[in-house]
Amino acid sequence: MIVFLILVGFTMKFVWPPIAKALDDRAAKIAEGLAAADMAKSELSAANKRVEAELGQARNESAQRLADAERRAQAIVEE
Repeated sequence: MIVFLILVGFTMKFVWPPIAKALDDRAAKIAEGLAAADMAKSELSAANKRVEAELGQARNESAQRLADAERRAQAIVEE
């Protein structure tokens, strides 16, 4: 029984602190990774919104140019 208590005391004093520190460091790295993933996800969402806006603008411009070309063609045909 005394040997067991000595082993527990030794473990709690010398073995457990490095293990606990390693676990805490690992938990911090995981938390940083999750935060980075959330940030990347929000940046991706913002980039997708910008792309959709630019794509919509490009579609409008191309439709407008096509309509202008059709009007010009019609004007040329009528002359």
